[in-house]
Amino acid sequence: MSTGFDLKSAAESMGEAVAEMNQTDKINFEAKQAGTDTRDDSTDSAVDEIASPPLRHGRAHAKDGRPKKPKAESKLATVVRQWLDNVLPTLPDPSPWAVGSVSLMDRNTETLVAQAPKRWVVYEPMVLLPTGSFSTRAEISVSRTETSSARLLTSPAPLGWPDLLAAVSREQQDQLWRGILLALSPKGASGVRHAQLTHLAVNEGIPPQNVQGGDNENILRSPTGLRPLYGDFGPAATLAGGPPTDADFERAFWVSTKQNGLYQTWAPRWSMFSRGNIKEKARLLAWSRTACEETTGAWAVDLYAGIGYFVFSYAQRGLRVLGWELNPWSAEALRRGAVRNGWSVRVVRRDVDLARPTAEAVFSGRYFDEGNSAKTVDKDKHDKPPVIVIFVEDNQHAARRLSGELQAFTASLPAALSAETFGPVVHVNCGLLPTSRPTWQIAWAAIVGGADRETSTAPRTGWMHLHDNVGVEELASRQAEIQALVTAWAGEVAETRQCICTAVVEHVEQVKTFAPGVWHCVFDVRITI
Repeated sequence: MSTGFDLKSAAESMGEAVAEMNQTDKINFEAKQAGTDTRDDSTDSAVDEIASPPLRHGRAHAKDGRPKKPKAESKLATVVRQWLDNVLPTLPDPSPWAVGSVSLMDRNTETLVAQAPKRWVVYEPMVLLPTGSFSTRAEISVSRTETSSARLLTSPAPLGWPDLLAAVSREQQDQLWRGILLALSPKGASGVRHAQLTHLAVNEGIPPQNVQGGDNENILRSPTGLRPLYGDFGPAATLAGGPPTDADFERAFWVSTKQNGLYQTWAPRWSMFSRGNIKEKARLLAWSRTACEETTGAWAVDLYAGIGYFVFSYAQRGLRVLGWELNPWSAEALRRGAVRNGWSVRVVRRDVDLARPTAEAVFSGRYFDEGNSAKTVDKDKHDKPPVIVIFVEDNQHAARRLSGELQAFTASLPAALSAETFGPVVHVNCGLLPTSRPTWQIAWAAIVGGADRETSTAPRTGWMHLHDNVGVEELASRQAEIQALVTAWAGEVAETRQCICTAVVEHVEQVKTFAPGVWHCVFDVRITI
């Protein structure tokens, strides 16, 4: 039985995902050559960090017994050390940098370098540092030998980056930030570095609750913990204090990266990016095509579209895509990324446009005259409908739009046109963590809906990709639970329509660790009807 997943293609695509690097990836690759990659993809955050080389101490030994040369400091550590050498002597005395008559400058330098970030990631033109960078506070014990006796006098001295940054001027701080950006910028053809990286920030993660909303859940996944250090990241509030407008989008700071040959764009102040999804994107790109997918008009649906993580994988394979996304900033990021990748795209976000019949937003490019009001939601200059359509609304509306309006619209068309409109849905992605369970039945209906209208007697296959957080010891039981659920749904369809309908959980993909002992899993459900 085919699983729908081509292992050979997957291996090739995964190899490309690792080997393919844009200028940003080359910078990170250079860093990793000097040390091990300690990337941690265990949690979703504003971004996931890539390791830069840790500072190595001590003398390791080769097999022949000769001591190995210590590995070079990272570019960031070198900049920090040089900055400290220039700044520490300028601090007033007495200060935390001296105890009595004994200078602690050397000890302070080593301690502060050790507390500096060991990792970073580049998303042009931004460098993002991991959580806690340049905010560490520590206390050390400083020993000195008194000349009158051999005993040691120990004096505690508060030491940490917050103390130091509070003691220096803003210009001195900016010198450090500019130095880091310059050191991490790529070299030009002449071998000279130019300040191509212009923004520096610390990733403080995605808070589970809205900061200003008390205990209400942060369902938009807004990275409100982002801590800008250098550069203009755009306004922290919209012009009207409500949903963003086109003017707000233009005022925002946008960054981009390239994965699996596809660009993704987002505004780091307003929406998240999870680098750890790269393997799952590659897996979907390598998915073997079914007979239904080869037919004209096959579709994919993403019920949690985000900035286009999986939407772009489907579009790259030649599918048309419908998506739902609550965060208008993520939807705009998806639009910008789609345009950069060369796809036509339409984002339906204004109330007046969301209230229109779904077919107007999805098919207005072909099936309505120029004078039709649906053109107000069509920003494209193409005659054809867009490849990607995103609705900025709760995905619970997807059931009405997919199983109701679009299927009814297609059924009303002549047979010659019906195959070119809302054809079979061959993939539905439910990519929310910790669980996407509230949308599973919507996904099921999108796959099986409309099957009774088809004239072909050949079976049709579609896939649901159900994301869930699962404990390591619960993988088998969760798979059995989902299997029982979809088996029951298939039985209901078979009885109602007097047809054969089967559903099998054919694969469980462990994408990445979400927390100790917990995996972000994707359950691939194969539906045949």
